Amino acid sequence: GHDYGDRILGEVGNNLVHRFRRSDLVVRWGGEEFLILLPELDRARAAEVLDRVMLPGLAKLEDGQVQKASVGLSERIEDAIALPHNLIDLADQRMYDAKKRRDREDLVEQGYSGRRSAVQALASQSAVAGNTQSADHSIN
Repeated sequence: GHDYGDRILGEVGNNLVHRFRRSDLVVRWGGEEFLILLPELDRARAAEVLDRVMLPGLAKLEDGQVQKASVGLSERIEDAIALPHNLIDLADQRMYDAKKRRDREDLVEQGYSGRRSAVQALASQSAVAGNTQSADHSIN
């Protein structure tokens, strides 16, 4: 019921806060969504961080399964977005694209999935210092 859902969301939020740096911003964004700002990370590093954070799951459910999430990632410079709300909108759209996919733990970011191969492909791209990432998570 609602109490169980609230408890899981609280556990997810607590786990997210503890898995990111103090300089990152983790906020609940709507019903079952979280918004995470990752300052000073380029897209490749943000994808690595998200992969590491999401890999163990976000909470342990009563049946022993782990709570997974759909993730959308946007980046201010590489996506050429000046306004914060547009950055969030793009991350949100990419999160919904991930939800449409069968594998709901995919990280959708310009067609890449959040698997290790995608992180390696992104890491091979040149890094731009001083970027801000926006990751939008929805709990499935």
